[in-house]
Amino acid sequence: MCSILGQLQRPQARQSLPEWVSACCPIGFDRFQRHITFMLLTDSMPQWGKRGSILVPSSDYNNAFLVADSYYSLLAGHLAQLTNGCFTVTKNGGIDRFPSNPQLRPEMGSHVQDGVLVQSAPLFIPELSSIGEPPQWFWAYRISMSVPPDTYPFDPIQLTTRHWEITNGTGQVEKVDGPGVIGLYPEMEPGAKFQYESCCPLPTPTGSMAGSFTMQYTDPKSAKHDTFMQLTVPRFQFV
Repeated sequence: MCSILGQLQRPQARQSLPEWVSACCPIGFDRFQRHITFMLLTDSMPQWGKRGSILVPSSDYNNAFLVADSYYSLLAGHLAQLTNGCFTVTKNGGIDRFPSNPQLRPEMGSHVQDGVLVQSAPLFIPELSSIGEPPQWFWAYRISMSVPPDTYPFDPIQLTTRHWEITNGTGQVEKVDGPGVIGLYPEMEPGAKFQYESCCPLPTPTGSMAGSFTMQYTDPKSAKHDTFMQLTVPRFQFV
């Protein structure tokens, strides 16, 4: 990325850049996501947008994704979503890009089952995507589980396996099964919270994902000890 910025600062080197980058001006660098944001400076490249369009490059910089029609709309959109609670501000002052309010963001999923709240949130990562051959749209997702402290009665449970059904934009479904999540086997009891993030590359721009966690009852004093339940992970949309 530094080399890209260096080339942009040297007029004689701009000719070696992809055509769309040569017609842009860098306007920002996301130190959390490690990508450059560009503004298009011409109307002669309609495949990328109009003059003033805001673009984020693909992983190889050969393509770009339109994220806003103007710098104003980019900033206004961020401000509106922060104000209405779509996003949250982290302890170190950064903006958490994962949506956090399913009532305002319909692409999220939210489900309560036997006292456990499960929420799912998608996030498109353009800087890891590519429109080349084969194309890949890179999506990250966050799964959150929590049990309110005052939930009673509640038999403690532990995640043992996961099951996913990933549907791409053509309707093809891929099923994924495995132990735990990211190598972890979280236990849920009143007051417990667990959150993790993973990723899902797609061959199409849009799709969806849903699944379930197999949870084992762990309290040896409970009549449910060593039995299992299927905890639904609500469908979330890659849009």
